[in-house]
Parts: sequence; structure tokens; C-alpha cells
Amino acid sequence: MKFTLIKEALSVERFESYRRHASDSDDVIFARYQWNAEICEHFYAPLRILEVILRNRFDHAIGGHTNNASWLTSTPTWLHVRQQNSISEAHDFL
Repeated sequence: MKFTLIKEALSVERFESYRRHASDSDDVIFARYQWNAEICEHFYAPLRILEVILRNRFDHAIGGHTNNASWLTSTPTWLHVRQQNSISEAHDFL
């Protein structure tokens, strides 16, 4: 199997990072790359759940600290008027 395109797509440096011995063939290196990808797949679902939990906990903690449940979308009054206007424009844009 020719690995020229794969090396170019991944970068030679990334591909070669899976080389353990100078004698490793490209087939062995690519098999290690694929094995690593398969292991990573098993972490995606738990990491997605952890991300949601952390976002919710941060939101709750910051909302409690600021006494403002909509802290993320509100414009802080301590900002300069120009900065407040920029935030309002960004909210309108979204």
C-alpha cells in the first residue's frame, strides 16, 4: 500500500510519530495510527457528557456568583458604553 497521500494528508511528522523502530514499515505505522483512532473513539461519548456537565456547572456557579441566571447573555453595566454597544450589536447579529 502506498502511503504518500496519507502522509501528506496527516503530515509526515504526525505519521512518523507512530514509528517506534527505524525498521517499522508504513503498514505497521498506519496500523498504530488506526489503533489509536479506535481507542480515541471510545472516549468521545464520555467526553461529550463531561463537557455538558462542566458547562452546566460553570453556568450555575457563575450565575449564582453574579446573582444573574442570564449572565452569559446580559451586558455588564460596568463596561464602557462603546463596549456595551459592541455586545448588543453582536447579540443582534446572532
